[in-house]
Amino acid sequence: MDIEMSRSGRAVTYSILIAVPVVAGLAFLGEAWRLLSSPWMSLMALVLAAAELWSVAVVVVHGRTDRAAAKYRLLGELSAEVNRAVLLNQDETKIFSTILDYTLRFLPGATLGSVLTFDDDGYLAVAASRGFDEAYVRRFRIRFEDTWQYRQTGGRLTDALIITPETIRQAGTVVDNWSWRHRSVISAPLFVGGQLYGLLNVDSQEERGFRDEDLEVMRWFRAQIEVCLLARDLYRTALADSRVDGLTKFLSRSAFDERFQQTVDHCDRYGEVFTLGMFDVDGLKSVNDNFGHGAGDHLLKSVCEVLKQAARKSDLLGRYGGDEFVALFHSTDAQTMAERSARLVAQLRAHAPVFQGQILPASFSYGFADFPGDGKNFEDLVAVADQRLYQTKSRRPNR
Repeated sequence: MDIEMSRSGRAVTYSILIAVPVVAGLAFLGEAWRLLSSPWMSLMALVLAAAELWSVAVVVVHGRTDRAAAKYRLLGELSAEVNRAVLLNQDETKIFSTILDYTLRFLPGATLGSVLTFDDDGYLAVAASRGFDEAYVRRFRIRFEDTWQYRQTGGRLTDALIITPETIRQAGTVVDNWSWRHRSVISAPLFVGGQLYGLLNVDSQEERGFRDEDLEVMRWFRAQIEVCLLARDLYRTALADSRVDGLTKFLSRSAFDERFQQTVDHCDRYGEVFTLGMFDVDGLKSVNDNFGHGAGDHLLKSVCEVLKQAARKSDLLGRYGGDEFVALFHSTDAQTMAERSARLVAQLRAHAPVFQGQILPASFSYGFADFPGDGKNFEDLVAVADQRLYQTKSRRPNR
């Protein structure tokens, strides 16, 4: 295929315009920008970059006419829009709908479109659609084995295909919409992690309304969905990892701070109370010095397992730093939590953790502060809880 250099130059310009909003979006989303230092986010950035390069390649190869250039500018717009949606952690239905909108704009004669994904029962259901009756969409469920795609390929579905009129007629009763007669259908399978994730389908009212060159378009849109699903999963994994302490699986400090402020706002509005707790693992340095840092990590995890027993699902547990932990307990008070913690310390001492055959001395100190009686912000509550923690520590003869 001949490629005009002027078209190629414009294609590169389009690519630059595509990349700008993606980078700007990262800069705007401070959390996402910070996460780029992690291996997961670096991989996600590479995935998104690959999607952009794919867009450039398609524009360059097909940039032979102004009409073609206009079409592939749409693909560039789609890449930028999908990438922004991934970075904003938007729901996949919104991403699918965006891709469907562009697919229908891009394919002449296309009037309906859908993305089908597997539900919890293993049936294909409509994740997003354009042009179909809403009641039909809500009740639509089909086994993969009953689909046109399965019947036409004998279950060996690996690439985009045009559904033949013969296949539609033979299997029409399985998927008939009553209000819509399927005349032409083009479809592409969606794969994530090597597994079939769903189907991208586009319908036309014209008999044999799709041509072989339209298969390449469907492959491109399929790739967009697969890339965005992969990038979304990587982003969510990285975001989740950044909000949880890797060793203890408690909330990270930043995640705890965010949830704490949400709780304060809620309790202020509805007149509810909570107790902030501070915990300090006793003797961690001694354990590290005498038994090694592996033993110290084991001690920290053992203390955290005990602290979980004091918390309900609605409570918050976070790592404050080093050997210190912070917690938020709903609908209780400092005195009640101090008594409960004393029992947990006794339990921990009676069943001390063992590391490589060595019994580790295990204990923790604690202090609590009530909202709003002892303070109405994080700093004031921590100051009161810290003071009570050191009072607890100083009263122990064998701390």
